[in-house]
Amino acid sequence: GNTNGIAPGYEMELVYKSFDLYSETEYLFDFSGKENNFLYTWTELAVMPTDNFRTGITIQRTRLYQTEFDIQRGLLAEYYFGKLRAGVYYFSPFSSDNFFIASFSVDF
Repeated sequence: GNTNGIAPGYEMELVYKSFDLYSETEYLFDFSGKENNFLYTWTELAVMPTDNFRTGITIQRTRLYQTEFDIQRGLLAEYYFGKLRAGVYYFSPFSSDNFFIASFSVDF
């Protein structure tokens, strides 16, 4: 939908040898009212055992105004084809609420 507001955020990545921690967070301030405000965070802790494969765990959290945090935990796997990257994320594994996300990106 359409939103009239501002969403400040941050993006962070820490890398040590083949391990990395990535996180991004944003908070939406909706100008039409606080009931549409929300916080969103995506975090990944991963390892690259080879030059073209990355795997690890991921968490996404969402909080709407005056609600509890919705936390979803999952597994991730990414494969690099030169500058192209394909990834699969599997959230809430082994539960009835599980779901997959596929991603494709180009690194410049």
